[in-house]
Amino acid sequence: MIRASHGLSFATFCLCILLGAQLTPEQHRGKQIFLTGTSVRGDEITARIGADNSSVPAAVLPCASCHGRDGRGRPEGGVAPSNITWDVLTKPYAVTSAGRQRAPYTDALLKKTIVMGMDSSGNPLQTAMPRFQLKITDLSDLVAYLHVLGTDTDPGIGDSELRLGVVLAAGNQFTGTRAAVRSVLEAWQRDVNDRGGIFGRKLALRFLEPPENVAARTAAFLEFIEREDIFAMLASNLAGAERESAELVSEREIPVVGALALYPQTASPPNRYIFYLQPGLAEQAQTLAIFANQYLGHAPSHVTIIAESDPQSASVMTAAKAECDKLGWKSVEIVNPGAVAAGHWRQTETGVVLVLAPGILSKVVELDARLQQKTQYLVPASLVNLDLSALPEEVRSRISVAYPALPSDETSDGTAYFRKLMAGNSNANRHLAAQWTALASARLLTYVLEKAGRDLSREQLIEILEGIYQFPTGLSPALSFGPNRHIGSTGAHIVQANHLDQPGKWIEP
Repeated sequence: MIRASHGLSFATFCLCILLGAQLTPEQHRGKQIFLTGTSVRGDEITARIGADNSSVPAAVLPCASCHGRDGRGRPEGGVAPSNITWDVLTKPYAVTSAGRQRAPYTDALLKKTIVMGMDSSGNPLQTAMPRFQLKITDLSDLVAYLHVLGTDTDPGIGDSELRLGVVLAAGNQFTGTRAAVRSVLEAWQRDVNDRGGIFGRKLALRFLEPPENVAARTAAFLEFIEREDIFAMLASNLAGAERESAELVSEREIPVVGALALYPQTASPPNRYIFYLQPGLAEQAQTLAIFANQYLGHAPSHVTIIAESDPQSASVMTAAKAECDKLGWKSVEIVNPGAVAAGHWRQTETGVVLVLAPGILSKVVELDARLQQKTQYLVPASLVNLDLSALPEEVRSRISVAYPALPSDETSDGTAYFRKLMAGNSNANRHLAAQWTALASARLLTYVLEKAGRDLSREQLIEILEGIYQFPTGLSPALSFGPNRHIGSTGAHIVQANHLDQPGKWIEP
C-alpha cells in the first residue's frame, strides 16, 4: 500500500511529477528561496553559520549551493551535504545518517531543522549546515517546494527533446528577412540533431510570425509560449514591442538568448531573462558622438538631435544628450522629425546632426543638398532609409553610420560553418546580416546548453550566460555578459558612407 506523503497527497505528488513546472504559488515562492536565498515578498532571510553563529545574508549560502538544484547533495571541500529530496526525507523507517539514526521527517520537523539545525530526531547537524532565520510564511513556502524538489523540471525539457522558440520580425517589409532567418536556424537545428542533439535531446524549434500591432503581438507571444511549452527563446526580434516582451518573459521566467531590439530594456538591475546580442539605439548614439568628437578633434559649434518625443525615443535622446554634455558639447538642439519632414527645419550653423528617428535621413540629406550645407551627419544603420552609395561623394563623406556588426567581425570558423549549413539553400545569400546575427545567437546557445549538461534548467542557463566572457561566435563581435550586463556587444563600428566597404572604427561607449 502506498502512503500519502506528509502534507502532500500521493495524487498531488504524482501530479507535480507529471506537470513538472506547474508549481503551486507556495512552491513557486519556495523555489526562489531554495535557489537564491531571497524572498519573493522581499522579506529578509539570513543564515547563521559556525559555532559563533555568524550571520550572513541567505543569498550567500542558498540551499541549492550545497544540496544542488535537484536536492541530491554535492560533496565539496570535505563536506557531503545530504540528499534532501522528499522521498528520502520521509522514508517511513529510521535511517542512518552520519553514523546515527533519525526518524522520518514531517513538515513540522523539517521547519525545526531549517531554523535550529537539528535533524528529525533532535541530533545536531554538521556545523557546515546553516541555520536559516526567516518569516514563517517564507519557511512554509520553502517546505512546500521541498515536497517536489528533484521532480520539478522547467517547461520544454523532455527526455529526448528540447523545445526552443523564435520570434521573427514583425511587418510586411520583413517577409524576406523572416524566410532567411528561419532557413538558417532550421539548418542549425538539423546539424545539431544529426550529431545526436545535445546530451541526447533533439532540438525542436517553434517559430512565431507576430502581427505588427503591439497589443496583438504581445497577445500572440503569450499564446505562443503557452501553446508550445517553450524552454527558452533564441534569435528573437523584439523591435517595436521591447517593453511588452520584456515584461512577458520576466513574468513567465523564459530566458531569451540573443534578443534583437532597438530599445533594449537596460534598467539597473537588468531584466535577468533577456540577453541582447547587440547594443540598441542609445548605445549606438553614444558611440557616434564619441566618434564625432575624435573625428572633428574638438567640440562642434552646434549639435542637433532629431528624435521622436515618445518615451522610448526620449530615453535614447536623453542618453545621446548626456554623452554630448560629457564631451563638452555646449550647444545642443532637439528637433522633432515632423518639423524636418515638413521642411520647417533649417540647420543654420555648420555642426553635427545626430539622426535618431526612423525614415527621416533621406529628408535631411535632401535639405542638405538644397541648402549646400557642410554638416556632419551621424546615424545608426537601422535608421538609414536610402541608398547611401547613390549619394554624391561629397555628401557621403559627411555621413557616419554606426553598425553593431560588420562582415569584418567574421572568422574563418564562423563563415565556414555558415557555408556548410546553407550549402544548396536558396536563401544562402539573402539578408546575410540577419542570418549571421541569428546564427551567432544559435552558436551562443549551443555552447551554453553543452556547458549546462543533461541536468538542465532555466536558472542554470542564466547563470552560465552571466559568466560568458568574450565568446567568439565567429559571426559577430565577441560577446560578454554578467549579472549587471545583458548586452553581449556594447560597441559599434563607425563607417563613413564614402567607405562602406571598409571595417570602420570600433567605438565602445
